Amino acid sequence: GVPALANLDLSNNRITDLEDFPLTLAACCPKLKSLQLSNNELRRLPPSLCLLEDLQAIDLRGNPQRLVRYNVLEKSCKDILTYLRNRMSPSELEESKQRIGEIADSLQEVGEAKGGEGKLDTRDTKSSTSKTGTEQETKITSSTSPLAEELRVKIDELSSQLNNVSLSQAKKYALKKSLAMERAKLIREERRLKLENS
Repeated sequence: GVPALANLDLSNNRITDLEDFPLTLAACCPKLKSLQLSNNELRRLPPSLCLLEDLQAIDLRGNPQRLVRYNVLEKSCKDILTYLRNRMSPSELEESKQRIGEIADSLQEVGEAKGGEGKLDTRDTKSSTSKTGTEQETKITSSTSPLAEELRVKIDELSSQLNNVSLSQAKKYALKKSLAMERAKLIREERRLKLENS
């Protein structure tokens, strides 16, 4: 994540859909104070924007969306977030909060995997042959399963899409988050396979 990010300006980027972007922001940018999404091509403003609870400024004007009336968009950030929160059912709200937790967990797993350069986290794995109780690193074996192979293909596809220089910053950000989530799924699958083979 980007925990120190406080201001994000994505204005004038021709963004057409936010999809899970608000949930990803809530999971990885807890200190976000200002979000600028004005003058894009957003036809829908996801109510899940209300989960960015620490926001102090939000600008959604200049989009062809019809969910939020213009006079509401002119109000304070708190009023806009309250309006969006009221558009969500309690079950949608709870589901979105759970999704934020899943995204945060995935990002944490990816961060741990990157820090270990492909090594499995072994803080709790002790060598059974060692009499001194020293910990040994266990490398992830190249296990294969249909799911693992499918995830590797998705990761390769997302990586190649990220190399496109004509992508907007928002699209790059979304692709990076998707890539992180797919990598986290692959790590979980490799761990599961390793446990099965043990």
